[in-house]
Amino acid sequence: MNNFVTSRILQKSKVVLLITYFFIVLFTYAAISKILDFNTFKFQLAQSPTLSAFATSIAWSTPLLEMLIVILLLINRTKKLGLLSAFFMMVLFTSYIIIILKFSDYIPCSCGGVLEKMTWTQHLYFNLFFIVIAALALIIGAKQNKAKTLIRLLLLSFIAISSITVLFHLSENKMHKNNAFQRRFVPHPLKLKRAINLDYNSYYFAGAFGSHLYLGNVTAPLNIIIIDTTLQNKTSHIIKIDAMDLPYQRIQLSIQPPNFYVSDGNVPIILKGLTNQWNAHTHIKNEFYFSSLIPYSETEFIFKTIDGTTKKPIIAKYLNNTVNSQKLIKNFNLLENQNKNLLTSNGQLLYNTNSKNLIYIYHYINKYIIFNNDLKKIANGKTIDTISSAQIKLIQNPTNNKTKVTGASIIVNKYATIAKNLLCVISNRLGAFEKSESLDRATIVDVYNLTNQTYQFSFYIYNYKNQAVSQFIIHNNNLFAIMENYLVQYHLNPVYFNSEQKLK
Repeated sequence: MNNFVTSRILQKSKVVLLITYFFIVLFTYAAISKILDFNTFKFQLAQSPTLSAFATSIAWSTPLLEMLIVILLLINRTKKLGLLSAFFMMVLFTSYIIIILKFSDYIPCSCGGVLEKMTWTQHLYFNLFFIVIAALALIIGAKQNKAKTLIRLLLLSFIAISSITVLFHLSENKMHKNNAFQRRFVPHPLKLKRAINLDYNSYYFAGAFGSHLYLGNVTAPLNIIIIDTTLQNKTSHIIKIDAMDLPYQRIQLSIQPPNFYVSDGNVPIILKGLTNQWNAHTHIKNEFYFSSLIPYSETEFIFKTIDGTTKKPIIAKYLNNTVNSQKLIKNFNLLENQNKNLLTSNGQLLYNTNSKNLIYIYHYINKYIIFNNDLKKIANGKTIDTISSAQIKLIQNPTNNKTKVTGASIIVNKYATIAKNLLCVISNRLGAFEKSESLDRATIVDVYNLTNQTYQFSFYIYNYKNQAVSQFIIHNNNLFAIMENYLVQYHLNPVYFNSEQKLK
């Protein structure tokens, strides 16, 4: 009997020892990877919406804590404390991954070496495995009071999860903190009609005309889906182009029946075709680079670019007409370039089919401009947020020396669309008396009158199956929203969205 008990104790000791070795290898490797590529690790943390404000301190403290845990695991007297610390760290890392998966866009993994090759989901399962074996080692190693050990693990889990949650909310409050403006939310602005599953979350609106919606796909850039406005019928086409051998980076589709355009401002190239054939031929090539493009007509293209001489962001027009001797027209005064930082001019270029004017709305400041196809300014407009000076925080990518916006930068106007004379803007910044919980279940849309540049009202688009809005358009008295892999249709209340009426 004594031999059996002794044998069981030895087996348990071997299991605990093996798990301890696992954690020694894991944390040694993780710490050394971070230290050897410290700048990359710090850069990845700076892009995180949860940890960017604390990137420097976390970048220094994480590998030091990992090495401290290794030392505790190597010393027999502190092995239990080392396993508890390892358990706590793994729960901390896992909580962070869950928050990123649930509430954030894709962010590069903040770890080095082979772990960087994992997807977020794979990394989650990897961490869960180590949480389980750490708990197993501690429970097995507890000679008495296993229940006490379990309670201790639950308490550590609570502290770890709470810590990451607090960091997340601190970041959220910074990004969406209350401002000195007050929204006017109207009752019953829209009514859910129907939704369909698109199967993939990579679609975007390429156009809407008549009774059809046109969806492009980021991951399959030459695929186009046509859906009728009842969401009942769907057809798909693969666009054929005559220039397949070019180094495309960001293909965009713009559908304007009977024509459609395929463009990539990095090549640069614009191809044109007919929507009844879906064959595109090179229309303009190597004439100008661009980040945003509006095919204003078959011979006019309005675009945003960086001027090669002044290195300033500009709005320009290209005339694809041999009759006109001046093909390229530039306006150097339309866009703001605060502190000579090109990123402060980032925004969205829009075309108002109702007035034939163009709108440029900034992402990082509370402004938009209205101008015509001659690039002459018609009006300046302001959104209701109070940020007039861009709050952008940058970090340099150590691999290519390019600067990148960090997660601590504040986006004022996230996305916009036009409905006749109304500019509808997604702006998830909280106004006075608004609670942060509202952003967990809905997207805020602010509406402006483009005729007199005044704020009209705001409304919520509630999440569909826990998915938030990434893009939306307003067409034929309906609002169509892309929410991850769902296309959702709402009927608009004409009291608010009829352009001929004024709000009471």
